Amino acid sequence: MCTSSDRSRPPPAVVVGADGFIGRHLCRALTDCGTSPLRCTRARPVVERGGLTRAAAGAEVFFYLASSVDLPSAAREPERGTADVRALEAFLRALGREGGAGRTVVLASSATVYAAEEAQPVAETAPTRPDSVYAATKLAMEERLARAARETGLRGVAVRLANTYGPGQSTRAGHGVIAHWLEAVAAGRPLRLVGSDRARRDFVFVQDVVDALVRMARQPVAVELPPVLNVGGGAPVSLRTLLDVVAATSATTPRVERRPARSTDRPSMWLDIDLARTVISWAPAVTLEQGIAMTWAGRHPLRPRS
Repeated sequence: MCTSSDRSRPPPAVVVGADGFIGRHLCRALTDCGTSPLRCTRARPVVERGGLTRAAAGAEVFFYLASSVDLPSAAREPERGTADVRALEAFLRALGREGGAGRTVVLASSATVYAAEEAQPVAETAPTRPDSVYAATKLAMEERLARAARETGLRGVAVRLANTYGPGQSTRAGHGVIAHWLEAVAAGRPLRLVGSDRARRDFVFVQDVVDALVRMARQPVAVELPPVLNVGGGAPVSLRTLLDVVAATSATTPRVERRPARSTDRPSMWLDIDLARTVISWAPAVTLEQGIAMTWAGRHPLRPRS
């Protein structure tokens, strides 16, 4: 992501949601690139008394990764979605008071905002039709960012992420099939397969996501960023294929516990990432096999198949 010969350092940045899965990886990457970011969390907020904190006021780039609605099927928790939208609104108001023009806000959004019936792969121009509180919250946050960009002149881009996975992903929130399956294998429990194993998903390794985010931060202000940008793995993966890769990586034959599909589960979701290739010269570099191997190694020592 950054090498000793790479002289293009990201500008001073703030990571809101720095203690989250992607936030932790992003902070490490920015530090490796020579720019230690300001890490903002619930305990160390970016907004105080209606304004940006003194430490955040001079930043040029803000990565807004904070979210409390983490579960795509969390239909019983609309109040968390409302709180997330209000928190973003408060941040954008505070940024506007400081002068938003010339600053960049990169917002973590989700591929779940797209209409389920869209032809695959799904491009940024496809219709949106959220079918969960999680997706509706992400889309509402995108809309707030777009409005703030029009009103204050800031540069805002919502990054619609595919299923992001990698070392350190928590399973407590209930999402992340790869994290759940590897945890089950390590504990000797059966894997829970929800819906059909023919269902296709888009998986992207966390380091590839972070690479895309860092590339956005490096873009000069004069370079126009699109209001939304897909970041995904570049190819669909069936749950059957995923199961085979997990088995090969862990050198086990996992037991599978099958569960019926949920109302929010889609038979296929695969993002078109051509715009990211064009605008920020980005493409995923980590294959599914490589990513799962690194994720497995991060939670359980790799064992040769006997």
